[in-house]
Amino acid sequence: MGIETALIAGLAVSAIATGIGVYSGQQQAQSAAALAKYNADVQTQQGVAAKEEANAAAQAHRTRRESVLASIRARQAESGVTGVGSPLDTVSKEAKTFEAEALDMQRQGQLAQAGYNTRAQISQLQGQSARRTGNLNTATSLTSGLGRSFDIITQL
Repeated sequence: MGIETALIAGLAVSAIATGIGVYSGQQQAQSAAALAKYNADVQTQQGVAAKEEANAAAQAHRTRRESVLASIRARQAESGVTGVGSPLDTVSKEAKTFEAEALDMQRQGQLAQAGYNTRAQISQLQGQSARRTGNLNTATSLTSGLGRSFDIITQL
């Protein structure tokens, strides 16, 4: 086997190694991007679930409010209290307190959803970054492989 044959074999090995480097870089980038997309999708779903759960809790709280207020009104009626003045103010204050609590529950759900959405956006950015990094690594592998090939060719 002469020097030319060895150089040609080296050129072939260099080309194969470059191809493998390019392929593996692209596969790694695609995998990282897919994982980031999955994470973003899960976080978005968790945000929707958190908001729906908070809305359901607020609705349940409002239902309990109606029951409590009905009970207060019934006790007032039994005791002969009319719907005027201080007893009415008590019911009104209680209703406002219940509604404020229900609104706070909904706000907490919206804040939780916003937090999940922010994490989802970060995951999407990580996916974009992984793709860019993969492209840069591919370009680096390709350039390096071409440089090695050029060195071998110049020795022919």
